[in-house]
Amino acid sequence: VAAVASLVPNVWVEPSEILACSAGGVVSDLLAKGNSSDGVEFEIPMVFVAIFDSGRLTHFELFDPDQRPLALARFDELNTSDD
Repeated sequence: VAAVASLVPNVWVEPSEILACSAGGVVSDLLAKGNSSDGVEFEIPMVFVAIFDSGRLTHFELFDPDQRPLALARFDELNTSDD
């Protein structure tokens, strides 16, 4: 983590579209943006699956944007919420 932080000291994540959600988790597009230590700007689109239990993150996976169907299927597999 320290090595990545030294290469990319300025990074933030912007969720862009919620693809699915329940009381137990979410699937969303997001965009990681920032500047490298050389000042080069970057944007990395991705899809994430997050599962929660009692308000705590218990599972997190990242997917390439073209893997949306796979991320949604994985969410269905992991999501045990009734909502």
